[in-house]
Amino acid sequence: MDFATRYDAKLSVLFCTVSGTADPEELLAFFGRVFDDPDIPDNTDAIWDLRYLDFSTASPEKIKQMAEIRVSVHPQRAGSRYAFVVSSESQEALVRLFWAHSREIDQEKAVFRTMEDAMNWMTGSNGQGDQPPASRGA
Repeated sequence: MDFATRYDAKLSVLFCTVSGTADPEELLAFFGRVFDDPDIPDNTDAIWDLRYLDFSTASPEKIKQMAEIRVSVHPQRAGSRYAFVVSSESQEALVRLFWAHSREIDQEKAVFRTMEDAMNWMTGSNGQGDQPPASRGA
């Protein structure tokens, strides 16, 4: 997995574009790098752009492992919101499988088909959860 990141301090949003093949160990290493970055607060909201991730290798077991990693870092991420941007129904289904495996995390989250919709949701009404019609939140 390759991660291209940009932190917008003004919006307090971390933008993560993920490409390559799904790999739980690489996700864990990525979280470590983000948490070690003193310029990125741990509870920063995040927009995950998954449109370039190769989901063909994202088996249900890998999705479960990635969800377990997300659960393990929850204390550092508590209070943040996150949005996923996907390009297909099958990608959205895998995101929802990820959510099912991490259901003990009670955080505001949504899935979108465009970065614009994700940004509108993230920044709308002072970022307090307004969901435009294109949102499919949970």
